[in-house]
Amino acid sequence: MQLSDVERKILQCFKNVEPKDLSINEVAKLAGINRITATKYIEVLCARGILVHTRRIGRAKMFKIAPEHERAKEITELKEEKPMIKVKKVKFIRPYLQYRPGQTATLEEGWALELIKEGYAQEQET
Repeated sequence: MQLSDVERKILQCFKNVEPKDLSINEVAKLAGINRITATKYIEVLCARGILVHTRRIGRAKMFKIAPEHERAKEITELKEEKPMIKVKKVKFIRPYLQYRPGQTATLEEGWALELIKEGYAQEQET
């Protein structure tokens, strides 16, 4: 699983405060990114199973590293990762998180198949 620099920054924030959970605003402040950007990346990390929603405090959603995803704690130190799982290339046909129709992305096979099944994307020939 390859992570962007922003995803690494977000995971580093969670790793630094473990076992505490963080709100989206706290992550944005700690990572030095926009709140909307933090929201989008946290949704992606949750969809991948790296982060989990833990609770709500008022209107704030709280998140932390998924307990079963021990590798997520080490990801932030890794500079170059080798893919350990199968991936698929998809073309988006409906907007989904930060993806627009017509965009292509390489995703974990399970996530890609779910998006294809739900009608957000179609498999792209390689």
